[in-house]
Amino acid sequence: MIDGDVERRARLLDDLRRERALLLGDNRGLSISEIAIKLRCTELPNFTRAFRKWTGVTPIAYRECGRQSGTTTKCRKRTKAGKHETRT
Repeated sequence: MIDGDVERRARLLDDLRRERALLLGDNRGLSISEIAIKLRCTELPNFTRAFRKWTGVTPIAYRECGRQSGTTTKCRKRTKAGKHETRT
């Protein structure tokens, strides 16, 4: 029972960080490093890895795809084979 609670809390925290990262990512006045700091990520590579897990793209690629709050746009991500694939 305790393990389930710990796992549930970890998932909830991860979901909250994801939502906050997406909101902060829309603010072009903040650098990617500043967003990582606001999310209490100690290292930028850790934040980038988590962001890629959440969205399928890096924070920079996310911004480059022109995402706007409340809409879905297509982002291109590089596959392991080095090719680009379109994500929605």
